[in-house]
Amino acid sequence: MSKTTIKTKLSRRQYFFMIVQTEIGVGILSLPYDLHSAAKQDGWISLLIGGVLLQIVLLVIWLLAKRFPDKDFFQ
Repeated sequence: MSKTTIKTKLSRRQYFFMIVQTEIGVGILSLPYDLHSAAKQDGWISLLIGGVLLQIVLLVIWLLAKRFPDKDFFQ
């Protein structure tokens, strides 16, 4: 038997960094410029809607984690 234990649950710290990574994530720093290049003046509307939808998804993930604390992320 090995002395190491495989942990399959997310700690609070890991969950916090997952949220930060999700919000900052893939190309968020260049997104406003790319959006402006493609949509010109009307890009702010889609960026705002996308941000609101992201917050709703994160809220649902948080509520599920709170409701089922004994489950890991994939269950």
